[in-house]
Amino acid sequence: MNCPDKEALSAYLDGEAEAPEARALAAHMEECSPCRSRINVLKALKAAVSAAVPVPPMPDDLRRALQGMVRRPEPWWKRIIEEAGAGLMRPAAALSFSMAAVLALTWVVRNRRDERRLDELPVETLLAAHNQYALTMPLAAEERIIAELPVESDDDSAGGADAL
Repeated sequence: MNCPDKEALSAYLDGEAEAPEARALAAHMEECSPCRSRINVLKALKAAVSAAVPVPPMPDDLRRALQGMVRRPEPWWKRIIEEAGAGLMRPAAALSFSMAAVLALTWVVRNRRDERRLDELPVETLLAAHNQYALTMPLAAEERIIAELPVESDDDSAGGADAL
């Protein structure tokens, strides 16, 4: 194996090399003293830089902001429950929520009752509605003939019986 370049040795030292590559580099460094010395120089350089430049602590607000970006969002229903729970701490919000729940329940019960009423219409009401509808329809030819026949009144039938 040829000697690896500085980037490969640095990746190995930082633990960023892929597993097969890291195994090959470790085996190579056991046999190659120049690469071992390069690794030792890189280790010393890394330690010197770390000691010379202290890493400032991350501000708490930045840490919280970054953690908020990484955290998975909560399901929508959990947010609604939490917001409703927070709102129930205030009496006016609790009263409003209760009234809305009562109105919604009343509306549901009332609409179900109306549906049952439509199923339970009396036959007389249905017949009356049908007859009213039938009056608006045009007559068929046979119905016109029957409608044009003279209708005997009670006076005509009574007078005709007396005449006999």
